[in-house]
Amino acid sequence: MRRRILKPRKHPRFYPNEPAFVVVNAYRAEGQKIKKYPVIDISEGGCAFIYDSSEKALAQSGCLSLSFKDTFYIEKLDFITRSDTLFSQIMNPSDSLRRRGVEFKRLELPKQERLKEFITSNCRAS
Repeated sequence: MRRRILKPRKHPRFYPNEPAFVVVNAYRAEGQKIKKYPVIDISEGGCAFIYDSSEKALAQSGCLSLSFKDTFYIEKLDFITRSDTLFSQIMNPSDSLRRRGVEFKRLELPKQERLKEFITSNCRAS
């Protein structure tokens, strides 16, 4: 919390108008189920999503894809985890929903433009 006062966000947050999903490590072996996690918010610098597992279930860094309306919109976005907290502890302590905030890394210009297009077309400001 203190960090935000001293160092404001570099990119404003936006919220999807319709369901958007993150797919972590989308390219799996044949027959493995791909898990999609709902996006809470997104910016040009990263995004936050909800998942239902333990913190150790997802890698702290890696690759994710962004899907919208059941279609991959941007694939292979490198990320690093910046936060991972229990989301539903107050509502239901036995529930295992978590909120993960990730920062996008090494975005090439085409992916930066595609991300800006996604935000402009499909999201609203707070």
